[in-house]
Amino acid sequence: PGAPKWVIRLWNRMQDRAAQLSTDSVHVVAARSGHVVQQDQPAVVIEGVDELVHAVRTHTQLPACGRAWTKLGATCQ
Repeated sequence: PGAPKWVIRLWNRMQDRAAQLSTDSVHVVAARSGHVVQQDQPAVVIEGVDELVHAVRTHTQLPACGRAWTKLGATCQ
């Protein structure tokens, strides 16, 4: 059994707030994953790392949420 809905809503709000602490962030939710995203949906983690490395190397902002995430079963908040 999962967490109560109110806990999930609270958690999501807290994660949204954490992402807003940066001017360059994307809040990605791996919808088909449990707590261990790297095990349940490794492609989502790999995509995130690839995007971060690319932004750092090219001195650019992280890209907005796009099709890459939805193809992997993730969404952006």
